[in-house]
Amino acid sequence: MNMLRKYIREVISEDLGQQVWADRANVDSRHFGTEPNTQREEDLWDSVFRYLVADVGSAITAADVQDILRYAQDPRYSDVFTQYTGAAPLYRGQQLPKDLLNDLLGSDWPSFPTMAPPWWALPDGERPSLVESQWRELILSDPVTVDFVYTPDKFHREGVASSWTTNYLIAMDFATDSWKAKGHDWVATLLTTDSSGGNFLDINPLYRYDRLDEHEDEEEVLGLGPIRVKSIRVEV
Repeated sequence: MNMLRKYIREVISEDLGQQVWADRANVDSRHFGTEPNTQREEDLWDSVFRYLVADVGSAITAADVQDILRYAQDPRYSDVFTQYTGAAPLYRGQQLPKDLLNDLLGSDWPSFPTMAPPWWALPDGERPSLVESQWRELILSDPVTVDFVYTPDKFHREGVASSWTTNYLIAMDFATDSWKAKGHDWVATLLTTDSSGGNFLDINPLYRYDRLDEHEDEEEVLGLGPIRVKSIRVEV
């Protein structure tokens, strides 16, 4: 009996209680209250906060991913940790080195065709929020169908989680953001998948927590683990 009680205590210690981050939830949330956070809650908050707000790519660990996916199946927590299953395409904008693109697409990718108009020809409401010198020069290839698996460590990022968005123009911002520019050997790239390409977490419920909403405008969907990419556009 004592061993059973010890086991139950250990299981509960990895639990999140009945309310998730009660002291940081919105007052209109069922999770708002005075329930103390478990140690696992505090650790997970630290991981999520550092990833979403402090931009620490390695903050979310493999153990976090495993737990988040489990919580998404638990009716006590699935309104906070909600798997994204939407039909909309998911985009990731990132600069990638030319040698990696050569491996993925072959060396003729700079000659991929493009029929898309340059950004400066788009109506004002459809232009990405880039400085003029950037979006006037950027021309992406037409989408090219691909089939490869994205993991951050293979694509010059850290950790096991990756940021995607349903908003094409936001992804374009990240592909061309000047403070992330790597130089002439790096290329603005737009990766596309959908919810069938892996495990994704809908970030909207997390934006409702105090201090997690700093980047709410990015309309983020969090990729958890390997993500299968279905098409790509590259700067040509």
